[in-house]
Amino acid sequence: MTYEDVKRIRENPRMADCDNEELSRLIDRAVEKQIPHKCKMFKDKCKCGYVVFPHMEYCTQCGQRLDWSK
Repeated sequence: MTYEDVKRIRENPRMADCDNEELSRLIDRAVEKQIPHKCKMFKDKCKCGYVVFPHMEYCTQCGQRLDWSK
């Protein structure tokens, strides 16, 4: 399942009946972190500002997925 699939399910009108707005925000944040952040150099900064290196698949500070491809 891709993050697009998860977002489509999340946007289902029946979710609007749910009082779990905080849960919905947490789901959205988790899905967004799975979209790889493009890194450019040997050492780069994640969206959160934490320094990341090529051996890292995810930022150890915030959990953002990293993309080191060219």
